[in-house]
Amino acid sequence: RYKMEEQRVDVLGPIHFEAADGYTLTTSDVQVDLRDRTLQATGRVSGRMPLGRFEAGSLSVDLPERRVVLEGRARLHIVQGALR
Repeated sequence: RYKMEEQRVDVLGPIHFEAADGYTLTTSDVQVDLRDRTLQATGRVSGRMPLGRFEAGSLSVDLPERRVVLEGRARLHIVQGALR
């Protein structure tokens, strides 16, 4: 749903993102604030990166700062030697 007055996009349901460099992210129920350039996912989040895999209860992203915060029982599994 696009809320024009609020400059906000709400995605109800699942989202799966996959990048060419090995990053994946799966979550649901996402709100994107186009004014502030932030993203909030209230559903569980899980994913993979070259270093290992992660999961958490929710996710918030500051796009200009390139900062991702995992919240609620955040877990990270690092694969030894994965970045060699």
